Amino acid sequence: MNAHCLKWHSKKQDFIVWIGFGLYWIRDEDVCFIQKGEIMNIYFCGSIRGGYQDCDLYQRIISYMKRKHKVLTEHIGRKDIDKIEEKQTDRDIYLQDTGWLKKADIVIAECTTPSLGVGYELCYSENHNKEVHIFFDTTRSALSAMLTGDSYFHIHPYKNEKELFDELNRILNIED
Repeated sequence: MNAHCLKWHSKKQDFIVWIGFGLYWIRDEDVCFIQKGEIMNIYFCGSIRGGYQDCDLYQRIISYMKRKHKVLTEHIGRKDIDKIEEKQTDRDIYLQDTGWLKKADIVIAECTTPSLGVGYELCYSENHNKEVHIFFDTTRSALSAMLTGDSYFHIHPYKNEKELFDELNRILNIED
């Protein structure tokens, strides 16, 4: 984790924190200050085997995040992902993905289409104290209570892609 990135997982408290040249009041949520020009390692996850109908959306999200950051899992947005994965065993995929999760500064999950694999990645991320942001389209699905009921996760419902990309920009400071 980057030294300037603060994580508080008790959402019932307020904190006053000195960061660099400023004093910040943090209230009711985790806050991560992304410095201008800093590149983060992002682990992006979305449904593959659970249903790959959002592939085009994943590609747009990945392309947007890659404007400023490194996306460790950019293959998630490729239409030929089945050809990529057929060359690997399930064990290879598990070791590769958990390695990337350990390396990630932040996890961004698009969870409109339910996926057991994504659920596992989210739990793994929480157990390894990764900052996790979960997005889902409220016009197409509801998110599991196991995610919305866990105060560790940052939940971002959206109704259209503009809302999704505006929130990604707020989190990742992509556009100056």
